[in-house]
Amino acid sequence: MTDPLTVKKKDRPPATIWVDQMKQSVNRDEPVSGATRREFLATTGAFATSGAFTASWLGADPEALIRALETKRGAARGDQVPYELLSTEQAADLDAIAAQILPNDGDSPGAREARVTVFIDRALGDYMAGAAEAILDGLADLNRQVAALGGAERFSQLSDERQFALLQEIEDGAFFHQVRVAVLVGMFAHPDHGGNANEAGWQLLGFEPRYVWRPPFGEYDAEEMGR
Repeated sequence: MTDPLTVKKKDRPPATIWVDQMKQSVNRDEPVSGATRREFLATTGAFATSGAFTASWLGADPEALIRALETKRGAARGDQVPYELLSTEQAADLDAIAAQILPNDGDSPGAREARVTVFIDRALGDYMAGAAEAILDGLADLNRQVAALGGAERFSQLSDERQFALLQEIEDGAFFHQVRVAVLVGMFAHPDHGGNANEAGWQLLGFEPRYVWRPPFGEYDAEEMGR
């Protein structure tokens, strides 16, 4: 059996693996959760023009909107954004995990540059509050494993190689699954939610946040118009 501490960065899947998969979902008519891209866009388009969508914005919490605006402005300036729920140590650990899931590969920003941990902090105190206890308990369990190994007390204090090796051991568990989902959502969600700082995730996907679009809208439209 391979010693997990000897696993090197080169043995990891490319950092762009999730980006490539998401690009395929966006640019092709592949089924996503039982629906094609056309069906998904049709459904979300109908919702966006519905009264429910308008009402949700009219009923939005003004303080939450102000916090979102402050977070976005702070990210643009490169400010250190204060955490609302997470302690400094918890945030550092989750930031280290996020950086292992979506690392900076030298050419593209990763979860750390996109401030995904800020998104997780905001989400766990709001619409992901139901998962907060499980995630924080899972993080505490992870740190107990770290302490048992010796040489460090918290996950963020481990070397890059030991972090990766330890995450490999728990990647099939509920804790890793929950954090991985939160990292991916935080990477590509709207920057107003705390992550995707400076639209780093959107840039990876090649997504342009324009409000007005002209055809062709995708590869299949371009092919049709070219015939």
